[in-house]
Amino acid sequence: MRLGGLDRRMTSGFAAVCLLLTVIGGRLVQLQGFDGASYADAAKAQRVDTTVLNALRGQIVDRAGTVLAYTTDAQDITADPTQVSADERDSYARQLAPLVGQTPQTIVKALEQPGKYALLAQAVSPLAASKVEKLGLVGIYTAATTQRQYPATTTAANVVGLVHSDGTGAAGIEYTYNAQLAGKNGSQTYTTDRNGNLNPNGPSVKASAQNGGTVTLTLDENLQYVAQQYLDQAVSESGARGAEVAILSAKTAQVLALASSGTYNS
Repeated sequence: MRLGGLDRRMTSGFAAVCLLLTVIGGRLVQLQGFDGASYADAAKAQRVDTTVLNALRGQIVDRAGTVLAYTTDAQDITADPTQVSADERDSYARQLAPLVGQTPQTIVKALEQPGKYALLAQAVSPLAASKVEKLGLVGIYTAATTQRQYPATTTAANVVGLVHSDGTGAAGIEYTYNAQLAGKNGSQTYTTDRNGNLNPNGPSVKASAQNGGTVTLTLDENLQYVAQQYLDQAVSESGARGAEVAILSAKTAQVLALASSGTYNS
């Protein structure tokens, strides 16, 4: 009798385990076969986007700290041409042109490009970008970038140099000390819904940008300006093909001015 009771209990337990496995298997079939599409749609609705946090390029200053080159925040104006109909292009161009410093014809040509991306204007001021956003034009977007500024214009341009369109050093101090000036961009990763709206409850990972360092020159901006003026005058009056002048400190031999004819506006 005892063995029969044990057999019955084992049989009941085995049946219970089989029933549990059947339920679990049925649920897996439901998830994979019937509910798979809905879960896939839910996953697609949660997208992960990453935004670049632009590092500001470092300053170039003279011996007294007068700024010869610095970087400001700016905005690129972009478009998704697939969202702008042919009938809307002229209207868009007329509204955007005076704000971004482009001709209406240039903007229309950009909006006629195939694909989902077109660059309408580079490095416009934040104020101009704000005015563009207030227009509320569908398919027109702003993207954060930076712009290099040279307040001394032609003064010491031959020494300071300039940068490429991507912000890297192209000539002069900008090129020679590019590694010190460049800095390192950061990033921010976050989740959005299917409409591109930020999900405040989603995970967010931020790596802060590291701005570039300052490069201090031995030049004196005022002396550099005067040297450039006298040099340009001497070249003009003498009919020389070109000339250069260097002024050094009698005590330290540091270069206080280094001018050359044919300088440019950086």
